[in-house]
Amino acid sequence: MSSEENNKEESLDYHVHVTGNQMRNNFNEFLKPYNIYTEQFAMLCSLNEYGTSTSSLFPLIIFKPQKTPPHP
Repeated sequence: MSSEENNKEESLDYHVHVTGNQMRNNFNEFLKPYNIYTEQFAMLCSLNEYGTSTSSLFPLIIFKPQKTPPHP
């Protein structure tokens, strides 16, 4: 492995990207029995909590600790 490849794998951006993907995949697995996806969950919660659904609210909702998703 070249030093450039090694540096890439040790960079903060690389670890943030990998961690973000793992979190998203785990959350999608959690939602799978409810037949909804992350974006749909965020939209439902946004409408419920704020009365509106905008993409700027989605990260706040997706990464907010949740115990159970809403039942459709």
